[in-house]
Amino acid sequence: MELHKGYFMSSIYKKKNKRSTSYYLSYRHTEYSRDGRLTDKQKSIHAGKTQAEANAFQREFDRQYKNNKESFNKNESILFSLYLVQDFLPWAKIRKSAKTFGMNEYHLKLILDFFGEVTLDQINVVMIEKWIQFRKRTVSNRTVNMGLTILSQSLKKAVQWDYLSRNVMVNVERLKEGPGRLRFFSTEEVNLILSEANIYLVRLIMVGLMTGARHGEILSIKLKHIDLVNNLIHLVNDDDFSTKNRKNRSIPIPPKLYEVLPYYMETWVDSVDMSINERTQEQRIYLFCDRDGNKLQCFRKAYDRLMVRLGIKNGTTIHTMRHTYCSHLAMNGIGLRTIADLAGHFSVRMTERYAHLTSEHKQDAVKQLNY
Repeated sequence: MELHKGYFMSSIYKKKNKRSTSYYLSYRHTEYSRDGRLTDKQKSIHAGKTQAEANAFQREFDRQYKNNKESFNKNESILFSLYLVQDFLPWAKIRKSAKTFGMNEYHLKLILDFFGEVTLDQINVVMIEKWIQFRKRTVSNRTVNMGLTILSQSLKKAVQWDYLSRNVMVNVERLKEGPGRLRFFSTEEVNLILSEANIYLVRLIMVGLMTGARHGEILSIKLKHIDLVNNLIHLVNDDDFSTKNRKNRSIPIPPKLYEVLPYYMETWVDSVDMSINERTQEQRIYLFCDRDGNKLQCFRKAYDRLMVRLGIKNGTTIHTMRHTYCSHLAMNGIGLRTIADLAGHFSVRMTERYAHLTSEHKQDAVKQLNY
């Protein structure tokens, strides 16, 4: 498959997936890249479902390519899989958190497996709707919509980078989502949890309930970012950690947490024997660390076991502590904009889930009037 002094040669190859076999035509040509350099490119396009269809497609392709190579190349499209590997995923990796990038990879792989080897311009609304129906069999509407959002962003970037003329996702309707789970702990449940948790868990739970930080944010708090003078815990993005929206934020330390935080900073808890020990020099990096000073990776299992032992059910997760923080702020009359800033929500729309609590709390307040 070479191109020498105007001589052109294309070739046919076959690919199989779980559902079918497809034939593709591969060819090389010279074109100007987006940065203006003349480069030798290899392209592939769908040629048919059978060998006979592919051979007929190749004959017509060769004829058109030979007679009008420049305009023909202008209308050809890169393989979706190649575009993701060469362009979109490298772009996403340096602009998104590791967790969000991982979700991008996961959802796009599922979409690729379903679509097969298609070019960007072959992706259409019908194809996407079939994928929605396929995914809906096993996952929630929210999960399907998450995949659609990631697909839409990848196609939007393809338009910006001149791979596509339009993003077909503008004609795809998202699935309706329910209000979602918004479980939060009552004051009585908080008191029960803190009174029954072991000394290892109580520290993690105290910080979670008093800061509204996410699981990864709690475990990534560094001692040097705890400002007891100005009463702030700083969540700072660095090489080892990034917040969900990749923005630094500072969380005020509530009085109850301020009372115990200096003690937490000077000591650490051995999760094996529950002993409290003075920190070594190696343990003076992370607020929550192991014997060697390494950052704790997770406390979900210990947390879940505590919830089971206390009989606190109804879908409680580690994220319930974050919901509790935001919910109690709303019930105490704190504005949604302030809650969004404290919680580090990407948009105040995320915080609007707590708006009904403010309204309900006001209703309860006026019921106390008894002239």
